[in-house]
Amino acid sequence: MVQPRITDRVLNARLDTVNGLLGFREGVDGSFTIYQAYGCTTVRRISGDSGGQSDIGAPFGTKREALVFLDGMVTALRIVL
Repeated sequence: MVQPRITDRVLNARLDTVNGLLGFREGVDGSFTIYQAYGCTTVRRISGDSGGQSDIGAPFGTKREALVFLDGMVTALRIVL
């Protein structure tokens, strides 16, 4: 079975869902963002008004792994909120 390609558009849509459930706009203190370097992807949280990013313990891996992590966040938030 061929799995669909995970693109930046898919990741950003899921990230918008997470930030929306938490009541954050993109790029503000406390919101989540996607960080990519050297072919790897992870989820980070913006901390402070200067736009610094802090690691939240998300694995640094493929886009698919980042999507699975975001899916877990969406599920947990829907249970709690």
